[in-house]
This record gives sequence, C-alpha cells and structure tokens, in this order.
Amino acid sequence: MEKNCNSVAGHAGTLVKASSRQADDKAGSRVPPGGHLLQTNKTESQLLPCASPSDPVHWTNEIVPVVADTSAPAEAAPDQTVSDGEHLTRAPDETYYQRSESLAEPPAENELPAGRSRRRRSRWCLGCGCFEQVKTVVLRILMTGFEKYAGVVYDHPWLFIMVSLLATAGMSVGIFLRTPESDVYTLYSLSGSPSQVTKEHLLDVLPPDRLLFVLLTGTSNLVTRETVTRIDSLLQGIESITLRRDSVTTDEFNHRLVSHDRSPFPETITFQDICAKDGSGKCQVQSILDLYPSSSAWGVMPIASASWPVVTNPVTHKVSRLDAILGKITTSVRLAEQGSGRPALTVVEEAEAMLMRIDLRGETIWKPYTAAFEKLVLDYVLGQDFGPDISVTAKAERSSYDELKRVSTLDVVEWLRLCAAVLVVFLYTSVVNSSKTHRTKLVPSAMGALASLLGYLGGAGLVYLCGVRHTTPAEATPFLAIGIGVDDLFVIINAYSLTYLHPNPKERVVDAIRDAGLSITITTLTNVITFIIGALSPYYSISMFCIITAGALTWGYVLCLTFFLAGLSLDARREARKEPLSYSLFWRFMPRCCRKSSYEPQLSPPLPLTAAASGLEEMRNESEEIVTADQTPPTHGGDLLTTYQLAALMVLYKKHTCQSRSSQPARRLFDRRDGTGTEETMSTPVPEDSERDRTNQKSCGTQVSTGIVDVRETGQDAASQRRLSSHIRDMTTQESIMLLKNFEKEMEQNPEKLLKLYHPEPLGNPGRGSRRFFRDYYGRFLGNTFVKATVLVIFAAVTALAIYGATTLKFGLSLKNITPQASYLRDFYSLHEDLFPSYGDEVTVFFAENDRWEDREVQMRYLQMVKELSEQEWAVVVTDGMSLFLQHAMPSLHSGNRKEFLALLKTWLEGDPIGQNFSTFFKFSFDNLIVWQFRYWMPHRDNTTTLYYWLKEGKDIVSAGKPYFHGEVHTALAVIWESDPKILPFTLTNLSIALVCILAISLLLIPDLTSAIIVVLVVSLVDLWLFGFMALIDLPLSMISMVNLLISIGYSVDFTIHVAHTFTHCVGASRKDRMVETMIVMGAPVTHGMLSTLLSILALAGSPKYILEVFFKMMFMVIVFAYTAGMVLLPVVLTLLGPFHPHGKRESGKAIACDSSAQLIDMEPLHGTGKEEHGVGV
Repeated sequence: MEKNCNSVAGHAGTLVKASSRQADDKAGSRVPPGGHLLQTNKTESQLLPCASPSDPVHWTNEIVPVVADTSAPAEAAPDQTVSDGEHLTRAPDETYYQRSESLAEPPAENELPAGRSRRRRSRWCLGCGCFEQVKTVVLRILMTGFEKYAGVVYDHPWLFIMVSLLATAGMSVGIFLRTPESDVYTLYSLSGSPSQVTKEHLLDVLPPDRLLFVLLTGTSNLVTRETVTRIDSLLQGIESITLRRDSVTTDEFNHRLVSHDRSPFPETITFQDICAKDGSGKCQVQSILDLYPSSSAWGVMPIASASWPVVTNPVTHKVSRLDAILGKITTSVRLAEQGSGRPALTVVEEAEAMLMRIDLRGETIWKPYTAAFEKLVLDYVLGQDFGPDISVTAKAERSSYDELKRVSTLDVVEWLRLCAAVLVVFLYTSVVNSSKTHRTKLVPSAMGALASLLGYLGGAGLVYLCGVRHTTPAEATPFLAIGIGVDDLFVIINAYSLTYLHPNPKERVVDAIRDAGLSITITTLTNVITFIIGALSPYYSISMFCIITAGALTWGYVLCLTFFLAGLSLDARREARKEPLSYSLFWRFMPRCCRKSSYEPQLSPPLPLTAAASGLEEMRNESEEIVTADQTPPTHGGDLLTTYQLAALMVLYKKHTCQSRSSQPARRLFDRRDGTGTEETMSTPVPEDSERDRTNQKSCGTQVSTGIVDVRETGQDAASQRRLSSHIRDMTTQESIMLLKNFEKEMEQNPEKLLKLYHPEPLGNPGRGSRRFFRDYYGRFLGNTFVKATVLVIFAAVTALAIYGATTLKFGLSLKNITPQASYLRDFYSLHEDLFPSYGDEVTVFFAENDRWEDREVQMRYLQMVKELSEQEWAVVVTDGMSLFLQHAMPSLHSGNRKEFLALLKTWLEGDPIGQNFSTFFKFSFDNLIVWQFRYWMPHRDNTTTLYYWLKEGKDIVSAGKPYFHGEVHTALAVIWESDPKILPFTLTNLSIALVCILAISLLLIPDLTSAIIVVLVVSLVDLWLFGFMALIDLPLSMISMVNLLISIGYSVDFTIHVAHTFTHCVGASRKDRMVETMIVMGAPVTHGMLSTLLSILALAGSPKYILEVFFKMMFMVIVFAYTAGMVLLPVVLTLLGPFHPHGKRESGKAIACDSSAQLIDMEPLHGTGKEEHGVGV
C-alpha cells in the first residue's frame, strides 16, 4: 500500500503545489499523513488515505506537473479501494489536523492574525494542560475501543443477538424467584436508630402484646340488644378458632422457619393458648360486653359513668374507658340525687361505632403461631355479614405486612400497565424512526425498545439471584428502565442517520457508535451513579430499589450495545442493498417459486438533459451507487466533514436562502457545459426540495413572486429542486479541501463560500423532518430577543415560586398512605381516625433499671413527671398503675424500705380490683422489681413530623427524671417517624454528592469549564423546582420522593449535558447560530427520549398504590422540568453566556469524542455523457 501511495504521489500535478505548499509550510495541512493523489477527468486532485497515520510519511518525489487527460474517467490503483472497515485502523486523533488561517500569505512566525490576541493560560490553571492531555488520551482510548468493538459486532451480528438473548433468559429467572420484603419496620426505618435500639430492649425485657382490633360501624344506634348479641357471637367464633402446630412453616414475613423447635407448643393451638392473660388469668379482651354486669343487661341497662369517660363494671371491677370502646357517642347528663346519694352521671344514649380489642401473646418464640392465628381471625371476621346497615373491618399486627406484600407483587392490573407501557414505547420508537423508503429504521427501533425491556428482566433478575429482596418501590423499576433505556436508541439512530454519505454500511455503524458510544456511556453512567448513591441510603427499601434499578439500567446499556447494535448492523446492510423492509422481512424467506418477483435494486433512471434541466443545478441522484453490505465501493475523497460543520452549513444555508429571497427574486444561470440558460425562480443555492420551498417562504417571512412557476407541476422541475448548483459542481476537489482546512475562518469571514459544500439530506433519512423543524422553527424561535427575555422572566418566576414552596415543604411517610386504597386496612385507619380521634398511637414508657423506687424522693419525682406528662395536649390518656399505687399506699410506706415496698405493691396488684387491671404491667424476680411500664395515647395526626416531635417531648420529660429513675419511651411507629427530621439532610447530602460526580463527568465529556458549570447550575435549578412544587401539590418529602430527587439528577444530565456538549463543539459564527446548530444535532434525540420516557411513566397514572402514585407525580415533574431546562432555558443561557472560542487552532486530537464524520467527496455519473464527475457535498 505504501508503495502505491508513493508512486501516485510522484505523479501529482502542479495545481496542488502552488496552493497547498504555502498553507502546509506555514499553518499546517489537514491532509492525512500517508495520503496519495488521484488523477481525475478534470485538472484536479483528490487525497485518499492509504496508510495508517501512525506510519511515518515518506514523500518519494517532489510534486511534479500532471497532464490531465480529460477524456478518461478518474482512475485509482486497484488496491487503493478501501475495503469494508479498512479505514478503521486510523487513530482517531490523526483525523484532525491543524488548519491554515488563510490561503493568503500567513502571518510571520510568533505573530497572530489581526484582531486576535494571544490567549494565555491563567496561573490558577497550571494543571489544566496536564488534565487536557490525560483526558485526550482517555478519550482516544475509549473512541478507539468503541470503533473496534462496533466493527466486531457488525461482522458477527447474529452471534451477539443470540448470546445476549440467552444470557438475558438465564438472568431473567430471578424475576420469578424473587423474595419480597414486607416488614414495614425493616423497609422504612433507620437501621440502628435510637428508637430501634429502644424497641429491641423492650422486646428483651417486656415484650409488648400483639393487638388485634375489630371495628363495627353502622348508620344508626348500635347500642342495642341485637347488636350486642351478635358481637358476643362474633367473639365466641374467634375463641373457637384452632390452629394446627405443624401447619406453620413460615413466619409472618413469609420467611421459612429454620431450626425451629416445635416441642414446647401444643399440637392444636387454641385461643386460650395464644391470647395474653390479665391478672385474673383471663384473656385480655376489651369490648362493649365488659360494660354490662350480665348478659341479661345487654342493650337494656343504660351505660353510665360517674367520672366520664371511665366506667367500672360493678361485678368484675374491670375498668374501661367508654371513648375507647364506643364511637360517635350521644350522651345525656343525669343530675345527682341527694336523697339516694347517687352522683351525677353521664349516660350513653346512642353510639354508631364499636371497637373490640384483643391482646395476643407477643413473645418472640410465639410470633410465628400468633401471626398464623391472626390470619385465621382476620379471615373469619372479614367474612362475617352483619347486614346492610353494619360494616365490619379489622386490623391485626400482621395486617400491614400482608398488605405491603400484596402491593409488592405485580397483580394482573400492574402487568397490564407494564404491557401497555412497553407497547406504547414500541409504537412510538418505531413510528418516529420509520419512513416509506429503504432508509426506514423500524426494525432497529423495535429491537431497541425490546432491549430496554430485556434490560430490566436480565438486570433485575440477576440482582434478585444475588439475594437482594424485592421491595415495594421496586414496582416502578420496569417503567423507569424502559423509559430511560430507549433514550440510548434515539441517540445512536440519530448519529447513524448523520452518516448518510458513507457508502459503506460498516463505516456508518462504526462512526455512529464512535460518536454516540461515549455519549450514552456518560449518560448511563450518571444515571447508575445516582442510583448507587441512593443505594447508600440508610433506608432498606430505597437501598434495594436503587440496587435493582441500577442493575436493570446497566444490563439495558449492555443490550443496547449488543442486541440493538447487532440489529442496527443487519439493517444497515439491508439499507446498503436498498432492499425494501418488506422484502427483507417477508419475501426473502419465501420459496423462489412463491415470491412475487425477485427483488433487484435498480438505479433511478437519469433525467433527460434538456436546456431547462441543465441550466439549473445538477441532479443529485437520490439513489446512490449500488453497493453490497460487505463490499465497499471506491472511495473518492479523503477529507472529512464533521457533524457540527454539517449543522453549521444547514444553518448557513437557511440564513442565505432567507436573505436571497428578499433581495434577488430571480436571475439567470448559464450551464457551463453547453451554455444554455434558464430563468431561475430563486437565488442560488435553491431549497432542498419543492416541499421545502414553501416552508422557507413561510419561515423567512417572504412570498414568492406571481411570475414564478410552481416547480411541483413538472417532474423535471421537481427533480431540479434537489440539484446542486452548477458552480458547486464545477468546484475543484482541491478547492473543497482548502475550504475544509479553513472552515472556521471562512465561517467568520466568507460564509457564503462554504455553501459550495452543502448538500441536502436525503428523503427518508431518520430524523430528517425533526432536524428541519428545529432548524427552521424552534431554533429561530428561541433565538428571538423577545422570546429569550420572556423565557428568562418565566423561569425566574418559576424559581421564585419554587423557593416559596420549599419553605412550606412537609416531611414524613404515613403508614396509612403506603397501604393500598382498596385494602380493608386503609378503611380501618380512616374510620379509626374519625371515630376515635384521641386514641392514635399507643406509647409505652418502661423502666428496666434497678432504680430505688422505695425512696420517697424518687416517688415524688416520679409523680411530678407523670403530672407534667398528663398536662400535655398530646398525652390525652395516661394509664399508670404505679401512680395509682403510690396514691393508695404512700401514707403507709417507709422511705428506703425495699422489701416493704415490693410486698405492698404485689399485694395491691393481686388483691385490689383496680390493681388487678395493671398486674401485667409489672414483672418481678424473686426479690426485686425487674421492669414495669405505663402507657399513654397520642391523638391522630396526618403529619408524622408532628407525632415525632410529640414523642420527643415525651422522651425529654421522662429523661428529666434522671438520676432518680431511668425510663425509656417507645411506640411501634417511632422507628419510621425518627427518619423525618433526617430525611432533608440525607437528601441534600446525596444530591450534593451526585452533583459533584456530575461535574467531574461533565468535565470529562465537555472540554469547556464554563459549560460544565452551567450544566451543574441548571441541574440544581431542576432540583429546586422539584422541592418547591412538591409542597405546592401537597406531596411531602419522604424516602420515596427522595429517591425521585436523585433520579432527577440523572434525567437532568441526560437532557442538559447533550445540549451543552454539542454547543461547545459547534462552529457557527455566533452564539445564536451555534444554539440553532445544537438544536439540529441534539433536539430530536432529546425530545424523543423525553416523550418515550413520559409515555412509559403515564402507565403509572391512576395506580391505587401510593408509592406508584408518588413515582408518577414526581417523575412527571422531573421529566417536564428537566426537559424544559435542557431544551428551553439552557439554549437561551448558552446564547448569552455560552463558550465562544475560535475553533481554528484546535489542538491535535482535541474533541475527538464528539466529531462524527461524513464523507465529503463522492462520485456520480454525468447524465447523458457516460463520464464521471466529482461533486462536493455533505
């Protein structure tokens, strides 16, 4: 190959010598090392790569004149045809070369061009050069790796498809073998928190009873004999339930019992075995039956209280509180009778609700059997029919676990939602990437959407196989995985579509992955990093959700670069063969005898060369030269045009067309071949197609003259609208090379010259219409000064509103909210809050230290503490046996006599009718009081933060008794409430870590520090908006919404980093132009990614599960805010503050990661001549 290069170089013409030696000597040439010259049918030369850039350049001869043979077509040495992917051996950094500043005499050495000042590196940035070098090396390695990998996938597509499918199938088994975690305290509490430690201590010294409630409500009075009789029957039914010991194989959390000794338990467990006993040895059951002395008084004898609401049964001496048993009570007052000595009484006339409370054993060894017995009781109670006027609901200790387990499993409705989301995403991705031509990307789009679904199945399945338990928030993972996964699809297809001039399909696929591979890697990395940060959360449910989602996104990324990329490679081969999709999918596999007709790709017939046709631009044949997928046609150019230069030409062409229409309505062009002329209806260059002509008229604000003939009327004129100008056709290859060397220079000084390089995008190319929209309408709209001011004012108002909302943000997660809406438990919570407002959470205060309770000072301090506690508005009911005992026995107690104190206490608990109600509150050893407790209730409140502070105040009051006594305060939900004050610091800390990681990643991808800082600021604004609008829609900050805030980081980065990165590398003459170019390049994939994610999230709308409801609300706001920030606010900010450095002196290898390239020079036949002519286009 080197020999051929040298031989051809030795026959180069003098045309190159005069124009390029000057630029090469002074400013450096962009001619690739190892390039060679190609003789053409005109006096022009082209440069072709023929050696690896790493090889040294050897010029065997001086450049000598070449006599051009105009009668012969261009020829190249046979071995100089680039084979399929041969050029991929070029190192990426060698494809960019220093450009000459001008074709004129360059400035002297060490002298800068006029108007430019030397840029000096600041002292604080002494390490920037080293950082840039390291970054360049890393990017070069990554891009080379992507190139080689894409080539391997292209060569073996079916292998990658089959291996990825088989691996996913094996990993997906974990989805069906997963184990859900339904312990609400494990899911939503802080491990190792003070309340958790207190709970474990209480379970060790005095395990609390497991409570079971049965609530009856009616539309009329329930205090009747009939209702009371039915309640007695219900209680008898519960007492008759039995449980077989050997049938219990799991605990309440569905965990299998291992090494469990069953011998201490009876084979048949009855209610008497499982219930908690009071001081008299009876089961602790509290109901309306305790208010009557006998069954004959049920519903007949009035229920009266001398000291409301406390009432004492005259027979059993059992003390009850009426407001804890009856709800919606109607009372009357009976005055005292002086003669009989009867005190004033409060009599219950009516009650519309009744509550039954049953205490079951709470010892740890009994928990599996107690939980199983609770399940039997719930099934029995909820199955009872009390008639149309009475409804029954219940709550057991295990109810929250059962309901959370139910919502942690995908039911039929959720499967339908998931299927709907997948179907909608499939349809959307297929439609937006489809066309009626052979360029359609229907199949790769469907495979990309399928890859996102398979990514969830494989990634989450593998995580489950590793032992991670499924939690309720993970129900949203498949919707997130599908929505996020398809974003990569749009980016890759967009990059592929911008390589439409590559004649070789392998080059197109490799270039697309080289350009998009790093981009999707960075965005996937940011998403995964945010979930990894979330996995460090102290909340078990959120940690497991983040691990599962990170696994799904990671495997989705792997499938995108295997399964989807292989599908794109196969489709690229089909597109290169120009086969219709229907032929590839259907007719190809039919027997030859059954086929409609064998498909043979045909060239479009050339138009006749009439005077009218030849006078306009030369026809750019829509059907390129026919090539096979595995054979490369001759390559006729060695220079490359980047994606950003292409976008700049699109913007430049639009501006030039608009200006020309208003200034030059018509002029005559002369064909350079035969001298004929024709009246042209518009200035050169003409619109890309006839349809675009009218679009330009509207977007430019001009109108076509009435003398202009509609080019749609004739086929020749319609075709001519897609031709290049004749002066472009006559442009020499050497001139095009020099224009590309000085692209940025010409963009600043002579932009009209660059229009010679412009070529319209072919019909049917994916994203063509979207790019035209963002160029002709959206980019121009955002570039308007009034629009920019309006955008800034609107977003400033939104920010101010968000700041106000953030000051009113609430915190906490209510157990009622995470319960399914259709659950009996949710009904119980709602009715209990309404009917028994004073009996919310039961709080236990216990004393397990060996305090000196026999001392009088300790007793007085204790009574003072109880009095202070009872005076609090949040301690509505205090049930304290020790206070009642001290009030009864203190006169006879001697301070410091422990033996006497313990003896009198035991006597009171066992013999006194009042004391017997508290006998289970005390636990003695042989000669000491081990532990004892009292209880109080707090009222119902929706705000869990308020409940937490009430509990904290109670702890402070009890702790004030030290060193006289040492008490601990506990309630079941304290472990959940305790996270409320810490949720905001946790959230801010995680967001800060995520933002720092994003800044580091942004600096890796974006070469400009200003752009990276702007990205971080915009992402921070999105989080601020979320904080504020959460409060405005009455959504509290909890561990569920916290993870959505972390997700917003990844989404915001997806939308903003693409825009900022693209803007940094655009080459427009102004910030406004670069913004429009950015919209052309990234507007379509970002918008399609947003819409596909939004469509997948819409499947969560209306979900009865609170967690999915929160996810929908939060993700909807995340998508809307992130997209508007990235596609509305950020472009406006970049037009004002974005980087605007000249690109002409780009260092070698810089920005390699971002430049996607297309072949500049192609060859097509001259219609009617049989000769070949070299044209310049993009």
